Amino acid sequence: MDFVVAGLGLGALIVVVGFVIRDLGPILWRVNGGRRSGEREDEERLWTGLCQSISVVLTFAGVAILIATVLAVLLGFSDDLGTQVVIVVSAVAVVAAAALLALNIRDYRKESSLNSVVAPKGLRSSTKPLPTSLSSQTSAGD
Repeated sequence: MDFVVAGLGLGALIVVVGFVIRDLGPILWRVNGGRRSGEREDEERLWTGLCQSISVVLTFAGVAILIATVLAVLLGFSDDLGTQVVIVVSAVAVVAAAALLALNIRDYRKESSLNSVVAPKGLRSSTKPLPTSLSSQTSAGD
């Protein structure tokens, strides 16, 4: 029954880390120089969205490990088989979470750079990114 301790402990730890990131991420942004000026509100919104995305990904990964562990116990798996199930589900959950986190961070960086570099000040509060065809339309008219 060692796999029960490992599976429940690891799953619960990942869920708690997800909740901590969701709750403390926006607070840490403000503490590290983030201000509530009009220009920085979009940046804060993006950061808060990233923290929430990370939280969801980690929470689902932790819950998947918890569910696999509980199912292994309910189905009466031996220690060896239960350990293998927890290891496989944990590995799949970690790889899937890493891939989703990489995609979320990439989207955050892309949208953050669009808002701070490309977008005029009046358009920064828009939730939609600027159309990529805008630059081709202005150059075609010259």
